[in-house]
Amino acid sequence: MKVLSVEEMKKYDQKTMTEFGIPSRILMETAGNGCADFIKSKISRDSDVLVICGSGNNGGDGFVIARRLFNYGFKVKIFLFGNPEKSSPETKINYELARKLNIPVQSLDLSEKDFTELNINKNTVIVEALFGIGFKGNLSPELSDFVTFINEKSGKVFAVDIAGGIEGNTGKTENSFRADYTLAIAKPKYGHLLGKGFINSGKLEIVKIGIPKSYFEEADARLITEKNVKFPERRREFNKGNYGKPGIIAGSRGLTGAAIMASRAALRSGAGLITLFHPENLADIFETSLTEVMTKPLKNAKGILNYLKSCSVILLGPGLGQSDFAVKTVKCVLENYSGKLVIDADGLNILSENPEFMTSSSAEIILTPHLGEFARLSGNTIEEITADPIGKLKEYCRKRRVSVLLKNFTSVFCRNNKLSFITSGNDGLATGGSGDVLSGIITSFLAQNLDPENAVPAAAFLLGKTAEKASRKREPRSIVPTDIINSLFVF
Repeated sequence: MKVLSVEEMKKYDQKTMTEFGIPSRILMETAGNGCADFIKSKISRDSDVLVICGSGNNGGDGFVIARRLFNYGFKVKIFLFGNPEKSSPETKINYELARKLNIPVQSLDLSEKDFTELNINKNTVIVEALFGIGFKGNLSPELSDFVTFINEKSGKVFAVDIAGGIEGNTGKTENSFRADYTLAIAKPKYGHLLGKGFINSGKLEIVKIGIPKSYFEEADARLITEKNVKFPERRREFNKGNYGKPGIIAGSRGLTGAAIMASRAALRSGAGLITLFHPENLADIFETSLTEVMTKPLKNAKGILNYLKSCSVILLGPGLGQSDFAVKTVKCVLENYSGKLVIDADGLNILSENPEFMTSSSAEIILTPHLGEFARLSGNTIEEITADPIGKLKEYCRKRRVSVLLKNFTSVFCRNNKLSFITSGNDGLATGGSGDVLSGIITSFLAQNLDPENAVPAAAFLLGKTAEKASRKREPRSIVPTDIINSLFVF
């Protein structure tokens, strides 16, 4: 499923009007009717419906919704923010049509701090059509108080296109309506999937308004779902050579578990012939722990040079530490390997201190940082990244000529300026070792000849879905990374 920026949505909206001759009022009517029909299917007949409308086109959608629900026989009232006389012609027309039907319209005075007189309770259904995707910044203190009141006192909340108070491109919000359902017009937007925008959007429902499907083909972002995720091809006649020979360079004293989990995850996700390269003094641990994985001890960093050409893909970093051996190994691999190179954990920490290691590398580099690691890599604060996650991610990828999977509760993979959003998962992944498992799966999928554009998002999606399935048998808090490894592709 394609995901749009605010600018793309506005462009396709305008393009539909100019190239297909569909007036804005028809698009508004279609959007409003689609939203109203969905709301009707989710509420009881005795619900009190309160439609909160701004004076922009999002408010125009709200007036259409109010009119249609009123005609369905629901008890409807409109709260109005702003002056409809200053609205677009189509919004003004729909406001006037609502008045002609004698739908009660009340201009809300936010200076009144006591909202209890509004008689809003758990039987009140809120339809929020205040700002739409163009909102930026923060709500005024008075409006923020009203939003908090609605969130605490009302029944179901339906947000039209995006919950008021959420920025459409970033998901950033200090306070916003907490929607039970967000009725996204045409396609999801970045802000539905990022930051608090993901949390406060509730369930996402797509409302089609007649924009030609072909327009969306040029959009450079997608949401990974069960319908479009792509896993490596498996064939009856294939042998282990067809499923790749990944090399994993990992482990150090006290951090051997990271290397073991990455290796086992690569094995469980289908890699053909795995070799773990590790410091020489850890040989006994790995030889007894990894019966299905080959292990190769390295006396020094240059010892890896004898094996690089035999590896179809390399994972560098899990539990590697930041010793002199680790730093020299990272430098050696980047200088001498030209294949697909996944760098995680301590590999990322070493790169944040030595970014010049990547400058002349001929490897196809894929980095897998969480927010803290990405902050160190990019030189931005976490606050700066969360204020503009897509902008910072694309900027770094262009500057360093790398691909990056930015891990979070919504992960985003950026490669060649294209984006993949992955929202699968739960808090069972919020534990040490989950990243090691993910890096092992990514490495395995790449070794099985799945292109990075599909391999990395598929691995992240699989990790999340496996955690979701595991939570059917145990509380997410008790899920550990080895549970995930043992449940990969278990249906």
